[in-house]
Amino acid sequence: ASAECLDEYVNIVSRMFHSEDEGFEFYNKYALEKGFSVRKGYVEWDEANEKIILRKLVCSREGCREEKHMKRKREDRKRKPRNITRVGCKAKFV
Repeated sequence: ASAECLDEYVNIVSRMFHSEDEGFEFYNKYALEKGFSVRKGYVEWDEANEKIILRKLVCSREGCREEKHMKRKREDRKRKPRNITRVGCKAKFV
């Protein structure tokens, strides 16, 4: 990796945010510059279920469509299935 890429990486992973919204705003802006979009993923709450202690912001193409939607071809469907957009992308910000 180039020194420029390494500097960018260190700059991103060393950041701390005052709120989840501030982190989401940063990562969303970064993602748009790099050509992808993000969504809020996994969340972990404290024991009292009052505060979020961990949040994963993931690429909008993270994950895969559920198997049950892939196998069955229902004849009674009223609409054509949507295109597959979840392709297992690993980009995330925790």
